[in-house]
Amino acid sequence: MNAMKGITDAAVNVGDSVEVFRAQFPVLKRKVHLASNARGAMSMHVRDSYHAYLDSWANEGTAFTGWLDQQEAFRGAVALLIGSSTAEVAVTASVTAGLASLLSGINWQSEGRRVIVADDQNFPSVMYLLHAQARHGVEVRIVPAGNSEAAIAAFEAAIDDDCKLVCVSHVSFRNGRRLDLARLSAVAHRAGAWLVVDDYHCAGTRVVDVEADGVDVLTSGTAKFLLGSPGVAFLYVRDSLLADLHPTITGWFAQRDPNDMQIAEHREADDSRRFQVGSTPVPAIYGSRAGIEVIASVGLHRIQNRISTLTAQAIDAIESAGFVTDTPRDAEHRAGLVAIRADRPEEAVRELAARDILVTTRSGNIRTAWHYYNTEQDLAVLMNALEDIGGLLVPRHAL
Repeated sequence: MNAMKGITDAAVNVGDSVEVFRAQFPVLKRKVHLASNARGAMSMHVRDSYHAYLDSWANEGTAFTGWLDQQEAFRGAVALLIGSSTAEVAVTASVTAGLASLLSGINWQSEGRRVIVADDQNFPSVMYLLHAQARHGVEVRIVPAGNSEAAIAAFEAAIDDDCKLVCVSHVSFRNGRRLDLARLSAVAHRAGAWLVVDDYHCAGTRVVDVEADGVDVLTSGTAKFLLGSPGVAFLYVRDSLLADLHPTITGWFAQRDPNDMQIAEHREADDSRRFQVGSTPVPAIYGSRAGIEVIASVGLHRIQNRISTLTAQAIDAIESAGFVTDTPRDAEHRAGLVAIRADRPEEAVRELAARDILVTTRSGNIRTAWHYYNTEQDLAVLMNALEDIGGLLVPRHAL
């Protein structure tokens, strides 16, 4: 399925102009925003969506039906984003919450497969959740996956007929390396395992098609490169898996008819709504649907191409200046994040913030995150600042 095809409620007609797109983000007038991997810049369209929510509350008192319509529209927008059906999408509070509901749906006691293979680039919250399954007799095997190519061979060695799930971070939050989902799903499926993908550090930077890539489960929040709101996430589960998944972490929004209000039994939804729990955060849904509309106004193909160009330029400039990057050079093995090795990363982040350059740090790296709204001028400003604070970074000659 062609991701994003069908969304016509575009936020702004940007044409081919990056400057027109940038004009939608007030913060870009004052700062170099290279932190979309932590929090995407807020557009005026997202801000207006919050105002629309507040107006509905102020003027209607309770606009419950309209708010539910927003939730369903959000599910539909996500489906178009990832190439799935709306029925395969659940609205969750976070990536961790969605995966917790998924895992609660597996009957480990009757399941012959009790191994989860996970890569060491998963976000810690996900790993804590996987390790917690040990009380059900589940073994977690951790695969080194800092290098994209080497990771495939490592997964092949770790996955066997005892494996139920292969849980990976599509793009590493530490250094920005990206896994080849199509190749990895083929490895998992040969052993009869399901591929479960945390897409949070990729969604919004490039085309992802769950059907073409053979992904069984995919989850992401919307507050990063999707330019939406914190407080809401989504979970895609391939419809052919539902017969084997009956979540015990549940609630009224997971019911076949949430408004039925009967309490005699649990009547789970026939589709992926069964992974939903209680009432969803309505303001976050407004903002996150709007964020996806902003992405759709450009299109993921154009976004992917621009980010690929910007990240290549960033890697070249940083290394030419004598510093060290920790992100793959091959465009097929990265997305929007370029990591820079640092001796004192926290201090470097503070120094850059003092110069109105927003970046983040993890695992000894300064993380710069590049989006469609970033420019070559942003890179020039960053490079001037890095020259000023070079003593805080790892010099190439030290390797």
